[in-house]
Amino acid sequence: VALVNIGNFPSSQDFASRARYGNLLEEEKAAGRILNYFVGSDGHVIRSESDYAVQIPLTLLKKTEHVVGICSASITPGASAAALKSGYIHELIAPENIVKKIL
Repeated sequence: VALVNIGNFPSSQDFASRARYGNLLEEEKAAGRILNYFVGSDGHVIRSESDYAVQIPLTLLKKTEHVVGICSASITPGASAAALKSGYIHELIAPENIVKKIL
């Protein structure tokens, strides 16, 4: 079992994301984030040659039987839907109004 956070994009302006991705997140239309991996609205993981974040590898996350995505109260339907489309999330904990919108 893995518990992962799901967040909005942009969640906050920070220099680390700019250093890791440059303008790539805007160019590929990032919609949200799983852990510190950014995903597009279609669920694809946006990859950068200069991403140096240390986190669980996606190959290991993909092998995990139960990956539970946990959303904050401020999550957007777009970020939640993008995370689900990625194929990494099996269960979702999110505000009821968000779940109704993405269903």
